[in-house]
Amino acid sequence: MSVAARKIVGVESATVTLEGGKASIVLKPGNSVTLEQLRQAVEKNGFTPQAADVTVRGQLETNGKAMRLRVTGTDAVYDLAGETATLAALSGKTVELQGDIAAPKEKTLQRELRVRTSKLVQ
Repeated sequence: MSVAARKIVGVESATVTLEGGKASIVLKPGNSVTLEQLRQAVEKNGFTPQAADVTVRGQLETNGKAMRLRVTGTDAVYDLAGETATLAALSGKTVELQGDIAAPKEKTLQRELRVRTSKLVQ
């Protein structure tokens, strides 16, 4: 699995612990790798993708009352959940968010990012 992940353009390093069933993938700055690409690599190697702990940059958007993140360098857009109350004032700004994305269900893309922390990118 780690060899396959390292072949993806934009991946800096990848380590897999089979005992814990976890993969740690570090991406190069300015990459355009999507979570879906990484999950496809996991599946291609015979494993089932699980929840992902992510740090991601993008532009905040307001969709009615809901907040979304348009990921820099990709076409990915995530609905935001969790600690989003303070993000409304940052709509239109570029931020870095840390949080998690649940495991995909029935081959559908999971498009909700549960935010734990955020910071404005200057």
